[in-house]
Amino acid sequence: MKLPENLQKSFHCLIKIMKINSAGFLDHIDLNVRNLKETKEFYSKLFVEFLGWKIIYDTEDYFMVGHLPGLRIGFSEVEKGKGGLFDRNKLGLHHFAIRAGSSDEVDKIYKKLLELEAEILDSPKAYPEYSANFYAVYYLDPNGFKMEFVSYT
Repeated sequence: MKLPENLQKSFHCLIKIMKINSAGFLDHIDLNVRNLKETKEFYSKLFVEFLGWKIIYDTEDYFMVGHLPGLRIGFSEVEKGKGGLFDRNKLGLHHFAIRAGSSDEVDKIYKKLLELEAEILDSPKAYPEYSANFYAVYYLDPNGFKMEFVSYT
């Protein structure tokens, strides 16, 4: 099907804008985990089944989910004996946040996290000291990574 001339121009303009404005956005994160099977189960239930993300890769030694065309998160298992829980208080990553669509969505995610028996660090609430309308939940995933879902609405 061929688009009418005016829509073709609009479409190509939109693509150019998206390419220009996408520079600097986070594309993906790869995390080393202690148990890939456990991690796949947790994030399949949270990101894929509950939030509607897609599985990008699912192999014996690598698993990636994504909210296309946005953020993708990949997981691979560390070598045996090099694992242990992640320590966010040492040099390196402290936590990362994923934007939720609304405070209601943060609340729904919180309920799902409880179902998945995630360790909740801070229940959903407003954090006016961070910014107006900042509303978030913080939890630890099965590997000890501190994660956050946040909304500004």
